[in-house]
Amino acid sequence: MAVFTVDPYDAGIRVDAWLAKRMETLSRARVQSLIDCGDVLVNQVEIKRNRMLKAGDVISITVPEAVAVEIEAQEIALSILYEDHDIIVIDKPAGMVVHPSAGHWSGTLVNALLYHCEDLRGIGGEIRPGIVHRLDKETSGALVVAKSEQALRHLSLQFKNRETCKKYLALVWDHPIPTNATIQTTIGRNPNNRKKMGVNMDGGRHAVSSYRTIETYPCHAFLEVDIETGRTHQIRVHMAHIGHPVVGDHVYGKRRLKELPGPVNRHMLHAAELGIRHPQTNELLNFVAPIPDDMQHLIKCLRME
Repeated sequence: MAVFTVDPYDAGIRVDAWLAKRMETLSRARVQSLIDCGDVLVNQVEIKRNRMLKAGDVISITVPEAVAVEIEAQEIALSILYEDHDIIVIDKPAGMVVHPSAGHWSGTLVNALLYHCEDLRGIGGEIRPGIVHRLDKETSGALVVAKSEQALRHLSLQFKNRETCKKYLALVWDHPIPTNATIQTTIGRNPNNRKKMGVNMDGGRHAVSSYRTIETYPCHAFLEVDIETGRTHQIRVHMAHIGHPVVGDHVYGKRRLKELPGPVNRHMLHAAELGIRHPQTNELLNFVAPIPDDMQHLIKCLRME
């Protein structure tokens, strides 16, 4: 249990907001959950989350021990780019789902991390890894995961405030003109197909992607893409929008597999570089995920056309 006494200059602040700032290991949502469960008392009385503080109030907060989640821990091989007590950075392979969901209750990155990480310290009252951002199932590359609520909170703010560096590599159809450009649209859910996203949809959110052509082949181009925002399917939607869909993307592009020099079993998109600040030291860290074998093989074949 932690006990605090409210100073006069903190009077008038909501108790949930005040505690979230005072206790860096807890998010505001987690504080609100504890209030709702009666684990936060003001002057030994249960309160509501919008209770305004008064000078001299005595606040006590009890944070229960984190409990195990009902997700199976599975021994699945991981390619680890970096790991310490606060974070783990994975080179996610294509074909791996990040989080369990309908139709994918096993074999996910979370299943693998629950087995691998023995120092998870609890997030939202559960012993589980903190998923800060996600990659599509068929997108490979660098992905950071938090091991504690404090790390999750710190990293989430970096992504929200666009303080991270995210570089992708993509093989696309034909040659974009101009060779280097920035795409700015809104991206939202397609009302005719809720599993797809689209540009300039009602309720869409601002999305910015910048691409640079690295290499061209007779019918394809190899691009580096930086994203300022992190909308669902952003790069795939933006490249299809300008008429150069990602190779192998059957959702936003046409099936043109017969025109390819070799087999393609997924969309050719790879999260090659990720830059973040460490949640404890604030040190700038940069991680590079090597180009996966299937993408390297296809590039080699395209160069021989």
